[in-house]
Amino acid sequence: MADLDAILNGFVDSDIVVAASDISRSSASREWLKERIKVQISTRNAEPRLEPSEPFVHYGSYFKRTNIGSVEEFDLLVCIDSSWGVFSQEGVPIGYGVGTAYPNPKYNAEYLKPDGSGVSGQALVRWLHNVVYAAVVPYGVKAPVLNEQTVTVELENSEVVVELVPGGVFNSSTGRRFYNISSGYTDDWTLTAPREDVDELNATALSRANFRNVVRVAKAIVRNYGLPIPSFAIERALVAYAKRTTWSESFQIEVRWGLKDLADQLRGSFVADPFDQRRNLLSGNTGTSGTLLAKVAEVLDFATTMTSQIEARTLVLRTLRAE
Repeated sequence: MADLDAILNGFVDSDIVVAASDISRSSASREWLKERIKVQISTRNAEPRLEPSEPFVHYGSYFKRTNIGSVEEFDLLVCIDSSWGVFSQEGVPIGYGVGTAYPNPKYNAEYLKPDGSGVSGQALVRWLHNVVYAAVVPYGVKAPVLNEQTVTVELENSEVVVELVPGGVFNSSTGRRFYNISSGYTDDWTLTAPREDVDELNATALSRANFRNVVRVAKAIVRNYGLPIPSFAIERALVAYAKRTTWSESFQIEVRWGLKDLADQLRGSFVADPFDQRRNLLSGNTGTSGTLLAKVAEVLDFATTMTSQIEARTLVLRTLRAE
């Protein structure tokens, strides 16, 4: 029978793995940007400050080692000093601001919502865009792009992309650290705890051989077919799968069954946010995407019954690459 493990490992090596030289170059660009932002904010008066104990938090696929094909995209949480702030939900305080600024300009009138009910997420995103523009454009970097929730910076002739998200820093009464980031144009907030997410994924991968590569293969398929499924949702769905199943040592078995489980979750159109289990990481009906992933898994199942390694390899790679 065909060796599907060998075919999948070859796919990872050819379509996913990144050269060490690319990693070093991209990381250096990221650190340069962080330093420029720190310097720019330090020169400004009566504007939000960085939280001194952790001015930036790394999150996203690169830092969890589940990125595919490129380390050119980094996600950085820009941590805003939130001292003297209280974060409430439905009138109930759930978090207390972390930082040292006093008085804290984050709570000045220009950063509040129009009704004065609290800090405006959109105002902070606009402020960060202004900061980043002043920090990088004098060095010949393309002007940063202001998005709904983020500020995007392109470095190294657009070969390195950094997504910056401003977030307040809070501790719950039990000491749990969380961050509030803009939900978008509605000016609501989304709560997140990226370190908890990274720690959980690392713990899941620690005792499950090839877990990260199972995630990466799934992401590559979603990318190649152009499916509207967020990377974070894929990770969370497969973490959930791994934690409720008996993990085998076979890469190909876990790719096939992981895809089937991910397909089921997409057909249910719900993947829970780890910080708030009521919040869905998927948007709209993802049933069609689930059906397509199930068909990919069926092709992989069939490949395990084929006697020709060459024919199986051709079939599998064409399917994974959506050719």
